[in-house]
Amino acid sequence: GLVNLYGVADVTLEQVRSVNQAPGTPQINSRTRVSSNNSLLGIKGEKELLDGAAFFQLEYGVIYDGQGNGTGAGSSNNLLSVRDSFVGFKNKYGALQAGVLSLPMRQISGMLNYNPGSTSISNNIPLMATVNGVNVGFHARTNNAVMYTSPTLLEGLKFQVGYAANEGLV
Repeated sequence: GLVNLYGVADVTLEQVRSVNQAPGTPQINSRTRVSSNNSLLGIKGEKELLDGAAFFQLEYGVIYDGQGNGTGAGSSNNLLSVRDSFVGFKNKYGALQAGVLSLPMRQISGMLNYNPGSTSISNNIPLMATVNGVNVGFHARTNNAVMYTSPTLLEGLKFQVGYAANEGLV
């Protein structure tokens, strides 16, 4: 089978300022900071089997600036945070995968993002995933998820269906 190691180191040096803060809040006229924006490290592979292929991906957000602003499930002050990580099987009938997944709604909102890949203050995806002032989490990576992706149908048309088990209720 084929295994690939891949990654992105997206680090910026930024000059930011804050104006018109609420009374009693410290005013920050100017600050220089290093930001780890959407850095990642991953390994993925595929192994041909009978009439299809098994595949996997382990992907982690990497925090180069030590600020704990990871981009995946379980983000914390750790150097790594889990991003899309899964196992799956595909054949002529489509692909089925299970693990930590970006379900279809996240992928759609990503296509509408005017600043793709941004995890900074210019990220507009949470605005699109807010209903009546409540962030409903459509844009989040989802734990305990299963997703089916159809084969290519007519003129490049595909569809995806995803489900996430709420294991916290058991």
